[in-house]
Amino acid sequence: INSHKIVVFSATYCPYSKATKSYFADNYPTETVEVVELDTRNDGFQIQDYLLQKTGARTVPRTFIRGNSIGGNSDLQ
Repeated sequence: INSHKIVVFSATYCPYSKATKSYFADNYPTETVEVVELDTRNDGFQIQDYLLQKTGARTVPRTFIRGNSIGGNSDLQ
């Protein structure tokens, strides 16, 4: 989270995750967004548990900018 300016914890099947990724692609095309697709990782559930501890939610997407939790898609847009 602190190693990248923008980090999005996502799931490949989630429409809200897709909307968040599109938001950054459309509005900040020159920014590098580190996307972590939790449903494709063996440790995805553990990461979601960590996100719950850190943000109070384990749902996706979870967006961090400069290490700060922004929230989900509705919080971003």
